[in-house]
Amino acid sequence: IKPDTIIINNGRDNVIMNVKDIVQITSATPYVSIHLENKKYLYSETLKSVSEQLDENIFIRMHKSTIVNITQVCSFKSRLNGDYDLQLTNGIVIRLSRTYVSDFKRHFNTGHQVSL
Repeated sequence: IKPDTIIINNGRDNVIMNVKDIVQITSATPYVSIHLENKKYLYSETLKSVSEQLDENIFIRMHKSTIVNITQVCSFKSRLNGDYDLQLTNGIVIRLSRTYVSDFKRHFNTGHQVSL
C-alpha cells in the first residue's frame, strides 16, 4: 500500500504533503524538487527512491529526470520525432521522452478515459 502523504523536511519545518497534490517531481541533484500547484520543495532523496514510494499507476516517468502525476495531464501532442509535449492542468508544458511514451499511453488510456 502506497502512502497518502509524505513528509518533507524544509529546514526546521516538516511539511506533511498530500501525495495527490503533487503535480510533478524533477531531479535537482542531489535532491528532487517536488512541485505542487503553486509551490515547490526540495527533498533529499533520489528520483528513483521517491518513485518507489508512490503509486506507479498515477506517477509516471516522463523523462530520465521527471515524474508526473498523470491526473494533472490535460493534453498531449506529438513532436513528430517520437517525443511528446504534455500540457499540465497548471499550464506547464513538459516533454515526454520517446523512451517513456508507451508506458505513458498505456496508463493514460486505461485509467483516464474522458467521456463527453
